[in-house]
Amino acid sequence: MATYLRLFPATTQFELTNGQLNVAGRLYVYFEGTDDLADVYDEDGTQLTNPVILDNDGRAAGLFVDASKVYWLKVCDRFDAQVFTVRKMVPSGGGAGSAAAIMAHENGANVMI
Repeated sequence: MATYLRLFPATTQFELTNGQLNVAGRLYVYFEGTDDLADVYDEDGTQLTNPVILDNDGRAAGLFVDASKVYWLKVCDRFDAQVFTVRKMVPSGGGAGSAAAIMAHENGANVMI
């Protein structure tokens, strides 16, 4: 049976290149080294759609994945234009207080993961 952990802390906020929150942006989660979309779940174990739609705070809170896999992320704006990607993401587990593992910065967009 697979173990599921948070892919990143629930407090992670995604921004656009202009520094505004990425409201209604799209977060695609792929298996590392492929273009295959990964299965993603909420904290209750309910499967979510992929891409995940970011909320009004630019968050995809409660995103869980299979802990035995490595992932990459593609973050897009609400019009599905790519903002940045993050490679080699490993589920961190933990809750909202998890330590930040990586700072992604591409094309002027920032996210602390």
